[in-house]
Amino acid sequence: MNRKEFLKLSGMFSAALGLSPVLSASGNSKPAPFDSVKIPPMASNLFPNLDLARFMFSRSGAFLCVNFKDNNPQKRLMIKSLRYEAIPFAWNKHWAGDYYEIAIYKNGTPLKYEIDYQPWALNLLTDAGKVSVSYIDDFTMYLGTDAALEIRLIPLQPYLWINPLEEGKHLELSPNPGRMFHAIKTDSNTKYEVAYDGPKRNADVTIKYLSFIAEHGGVGFGFRENKYQTKWEEKIPDRKKVIADNKALIMDWMSKMPQVREDLIPATKTAWYLLYAFQVAPAGHYTHRTILCSKNSWLTKTYGWDNCFHALAVASADLDLAYGQLHVFFDNQLPNGSIPDSVSDLNVNNYCIKPPIQGWTIKLFLEKFGWDANAEHLKKLYEPLGRLTDFWFNFRDDNKNGRCQYQHGNDSGWDNSTAFIDATPLEAADLSAYLVQQLEILELIANKLGRPQDAVQWKAKKEKQLDLLLTTFVKDDHFVNFHAKTGQVKETQSLLNYIPLILGKKIPKKIRKALIKDLQPGGDYLSDYGLASESVNSPYYEVDGYWRGPIWAPPNYQIFTGLIDAKEFELAKEIAERYCRCYKENPVFNENNNALTGEGLQAPGVSWTAAVFILMATYLGQQSS
Repeated sequence: MNRKEFLKLSGMFSAALGLSPVLSASGNSKPAPFDSVKIPPMASNLFPNLDLARFMFSRSGAFLCVNFKDNNPQKRLMIKSLRYEAIPFAWNKHWAGDYYEIAIYKNGTPLKYEIDYQPWALNLLTDAGKVSVSYIDDFTMYLGTDAALEIRLIPLQPYLWINPLEEGKHLELSPNPGRMFHAIKTDSNTKYEVAYDGPKRNADVTIKYLSFIAEHGGVGFGFRENKYQTKWEEKIPDRKKVIADNKALIMDWMSKMPQVREDLIPATKTAWYLLYAFQVAPAGHYTHRTILCSKNSWLTKTYGWDNCFHALAVASADLDLAYGQLHVFFDNQLPNGSIPDSVSDLNVNNYCIKPPIQGWTIKLFLEKFGWDANAEHLKKLYEPLGRLTDFWFNFRDDNKNGRCQYQHGNDSGWDNSTAFIDATPLEAADLSAYLVQQLEILELIANKLGRPQDAVQWKAKKEKQLDLLLTTFVKDDHFVNFHAKTGQVKETQSLLNYIPLILGKKIPKKIRKALIKDLQPGGDYLSDYGLASESVNSPYYEVDGYWRGPIWAPPNYQIFTGLIDAKEFELAKEIAERYCRCYKENPVFNENNNALTGEGLQAPGVSWTAAVFILMATYLGQQSS
């Protein structure tokens, strides 16, 4: 995500967690590392048991999820929504779509509960029995128990109106200020009551809680979130069926997990499960089933290059799901050819853009699956991909010298990288390499689609761009960048300038060897846990400096693929081994990691981190088989 958005939202999330902001060496406010919350380490064989302190309870397709309620001495959980449609006004005191606190009672007495987290059901354990939380479908959560218990939902925000309908035992609610409707329906055994603060059925009444009690047998009801009122015709299934259906879906997904080396299986299971659980159903601007960057932190949407790593990781299991991650952005393409920086169900963010790595992604798809498997998707993507590529030449080459520029570090995805210190707009070597790869893929698709004139034009642009990269962007066998306005060479110790290695064997051997020498063990970049985003000997290096030191998933995998293409297998394997070491024993999949210790830094449960782990672990498994 971009640095500005990161700083703004991370501060909000810190407040929600009760963490105090700290200052980085550069003076920017950011949340304290999540390790400061003192969460105990996970066991390496955690699956199917997961840790709610790190990963919200959810399922594939669902926006509704369950997490700890903030500042809660009873240690109760809450139901919340990740739909941006559900977010109230900024001045509302509650965080985003926080809906209800879950309380369990017995004969009017509140019960404490412990948590048993299974992927298919979150079990709340009391001395008098357990309550299970699961899902009926993508938009409907289920709560139920076989014990004689009362389940209460305590609203975390006021409601505009409440309308209990006796027929069908169906309840409609709308939050205030509301964008979403809530519907609650009970099974045939369950009765509900509404406890009010104030006169009953007053339009602006405050609801104390919703109560669900069994008339006979157990309790069971569904909670549904809708953008508008709908009929709820179907009956509520029983608890065992709901859980069994969810388990079947999850085990089907887990059966498609790539084969990995035995010692990496536990962590890979967690990573693979997260790529399932972090999916949301099509809604609003999500035109396809979408893998969110996270369901845990402030990263609850999809970003314009994270999506490509998600796609690569799930492609072997579901190529349509993989391409859906690309289609979501092209479905929201602007008339000038650019695609959003990020997409949520409610809106798209167009004030920045992310690097054009779609061609690199499609190249890897084609190498793995061949043309026929990719053809239908590439027919749809060909013209949008061409418009995106033209955008860079039409709107990001101010001096028309053929070297495209990043207007801001956010455009590169490396938000605060040292490459951008006093250097924007920046004509960047990595951007040139991405465009070479993109133009080559456009040439290939044009030929396959029987459009030879297009292919000739793309080829000419590709060759010109490659020539510019290998001549003007090279100094002393290393890549450099230029200030677009002054033409001044801007050197950096950022790993960003090693990204052109994605071109593999297209990089001349002399340059390639010089770059690879820098990335060897014992050098300035490759630690025991992967490639650092800034040389550890740089004066700008920061342990928790965002893109000024920590290990990030994307560049490690991008450089890895270039090394494979150049047949530099030894170093590629070494990078994969070291990167997987970050999460082999403690699969938290943070946004980034301390380059020197491997310790997770920001945001646990980030899907592109999990995706790259899967890709690296799969490669290592193939090497050992």
